[in-house]
Amino acid sequence: PFKSKVRAAADRGETELTVIRFPVALCTDRGRAINNSEPDWPDTLTGRPRQAFEIWRDHLRPAGFRLSAMIIEWPGGLPGDVGFFLKWSDPKQ
Repeated sequence: PFKSKVRAAADRGETELTVIRFPVALCTDRGRAINNSEPDWPDTLTGRPRQAFEIWRDHLRPAGFRLSAMIIEWPGGLPGDVGFFLKWSDPKQ
């Protein structure tokens, strides 16, 4: 199903897909490193987010995909959820 989601997004001309959303509680620093774009932010991941990052690192990055992470929800002004965004180049450009 994941490959088909990426393919469908690419067929629509998109170059980015949200692949996972998770609470900052799954980061050892509650999202601080992600929010500050620190280069070692992957080291703060635990559980499924860590597994998702490792799949990208080991399989998708070598195929030319990029991954970004950012805080996407701010309940009460505090970091709430993190989103991982898989990105690729538009072959038509």
